[in-house]
Amino acid sequence: MAERIFRQVIVESPADPRAWNLLGKLLHQYGHSKDALPLLRKAAAISRQAAHQFDLGSLLVELKDYAGACECFRTILKQQPKHLASRYHLGHTLYLAGRLAEAEAAFRRAIKDHPDQAANIYSALGVVLHSQERTDDAIAAMQKAVALRPDYLDGHVNLAEALRQQGRIDEAVAEFRKAIALAPQRGSLWHQLADSVRYADPEDPDIAAMKAALEHPGINDHDRMYLAFALAKAYDDCREADLAFPFMELANRLKRTTFGYDPERDRRMFDSIKTRFTAELFAQPPKSPPATAIRPVFIVGMPRSGTSLVEQILSCHPKVQARGERHDLQWSIERVLRESGLDEKNTLATIPTEVLQKIASAYLDGMGADENRPWLTNKLPFNFLYIGWVRLLFPDAPIVHCRRDPLDTCLSIYQRLFPSLDGFAYDQAELGRYYRAYTDLMQHWETIFPGRIYEVEYESLVANQKPETRRLLDYCGLDWDDSCLNFHEKRRIVSTASFEQVRRPLYSDSVRRADAYRRHLGTLLENLGPIARNDSR
Repeated sequence: MAERIFRQVIVESPADPRAWNLLGKLLHQYGHSKDALPLLRKAAAISRQAAHQFDLGSLLVELKDYAGACECFRTILKQQPKHLASRYHLGHTLYLAGRLAEAEAAFRRAIKDHPDQAANIYSALGVVLHSQERTDDAIAAMQKAVALRPDYLDGHVNLAEALRQQGRIDEAVAEFRKAIALAPQRGSLWHQLADSVRYADPEDPDIAAMKAALEHPGINDHDRMYLAFALAKAYDDCREADLAFPFMELANRLKRTTFGYDPERDRRMFDSIKTRFTAELFAQPPKSPPATAIRPVFIVGMPRSGTSLVEQILSCHPKVQARGERHDLQWSIERVLRESGLDEKNTLATIPTEVLQKIASAYLDGMGADENRPWLTNKLPFNFLYIGWVRLLFPDAPIVHCRRDPLDTCLSIYQRLFPSLDGFAYDQAELGRYYRAYTDLMQHWETIFPGRIYEVEYESLVANQKPETRRLLDYCGLDWDDSCLNFHEKRRIVSTASFEQVRRPLYSDSVRRADAYRRHLGTLLENLGPIARNDSR
């Protein structure tokens, strides 16, 4: 009814921006964002009023048109330089676009113009500074935010995360507890707290509080999911597998309902990679990589296989710049091929040398290469899908493949809620089949590149730290450095789920962890097949 009325108004008064705007907002509200876009554009073009520009800018952010969104917010600020919402959203949009220096400037201007409303701006500024690895400045800004507004929930959470990633765990836990006091039924807060501490007693008051929150009559499935993951982790800490597993299963079942996933699509992707990247493709001499002193290092494997640990060890070497989990390889390939009018799927053998060089240069530029530390690590596990591309772009780049017992790896994945992974991880059958596909692909790469992918076995690294570390450094072409044995002493931002592991000396607690859960993992075992059938277990 409302849509029909607005369309009639547009027909009768096409120069009235209000009907265009209201119809656009209505379509957006019902999930038709792309249909809403031309209507909001029309309203903004007719009126140039701040409200209409702001609505258009907000939609463009959602559609990831960050340049267009920034233009909208800047149009408002030209007319009203102290328009707080536009200044704040400009900063946020610049942050999403990766333009961190400009984002910082926008937030600092907002603080200057509105010091009495600056709590959330200080927190956002802290996030930007943290992304620039200016950790002390970031934490100071976030502390300013919660000092101005002690009841600022997101401010406490942002501060806690920054402290946790820097290794200041006790301070982080204190901030998480302040946040929980403000929202005791919010499952994500309990999940973050549980990830930050190690429980020893099944009767711990935190566990009782989480169970009470889970049973609260008004709780939604989103919070139930987070609480179930948190309880599974807490009971696992206490070595209570039979108490932990029902919560683990509930958490994964709830998560799996939140997204669509087609295992067949992944199967086709793996088959396509093996079809396109063949021994014949690499039989000819490699095309010339760009002239550079930088030596990129790729650390790959399944999640929870030891990639963070290996990068932390390498990061202690004075010649290594550790960049964490970065998607720059995929992004650089897609962008340069698109700009060059090429299709990744059909033109591998005929891609001109200059295009490959552009992709390689774009990757190094995006990663922030530093010639003072020429070894540049990227530990995105799923780069195992791009090993063929690595060999096209950087023929001599070290590729380190992290391996861990398959059942331990899969259990560790099943125990975790991954912020950016909506796929195979939350169902035992899908997880087992994906792991088998990954194993098959790694065998394909080894067939094409025999002896050129270095395998680090997690269990061997734990049991024989020094000789395994020496072999790792030798493969990467690095001289021995004693500091690599004391990796846990290095203070750097670690934003992955392994933040705790890399702060501790090597330990064997995670070896054969799946033994305690084996009777609960029948579906996983069945789908892993022979890979999981190790008689020594």
